[in-house]
Amino acid sequence: EKEIADATNAINLATDEKNAAAVSLSQNQQQLETNVKSQADVSALIKDLEEQRAAANAVYKRRNAEYNEALNTINEGHHMLQELYTGSASLIDLNRVAVKMFKGAVNLRITHYYVAVIGALAQIAQKADLLVDANILNRVEELFKRLQETLAQAIQEED
Repeated sequence: EKEIADATNAINLATDEKNAAAVSLSQNQQQLETNVKSQADVSALIKDLEEQRAAANAVYKRRNAEYNEALNTINEGHHMLQELYTGSASLIDLNRVAVKMFKGAVNLRITHYYVAVIGALAQIAQKADLLVDANILNRVEELFKRLQETLAQAIQEED
């Protein structure tokens, strides 16, 4: 009988261990399912963030190109202004640069910064004899400089 009692105790102990292992297995499976779901959620979040970053990068590159184009146009306008003063540029050149500047301002949604420059260029264009007052040219040069500073500051703010 002692052997039967020992065997019964061993069976009971093994059954308890089996039940504890089954509970532990169930808990581990639940944790595994939770971890798999969490990994899927994190992967989806990472993908979403990568898409947002790619979109923001594309916007940044486009805006940076627009700002650089605007700066190049201002430099072109400054150069054209000097040529206009020396007589080697025409009103057609002036008009071309003014239109290009305005298009750049519209693209950047900063036309309010360009109004004074374009107004001064229009004032120059109204002079039929191309004998442009040096004060007007100096004013436009100063406006070009301010516009360059404003654009440079805007580029830094977007970085």
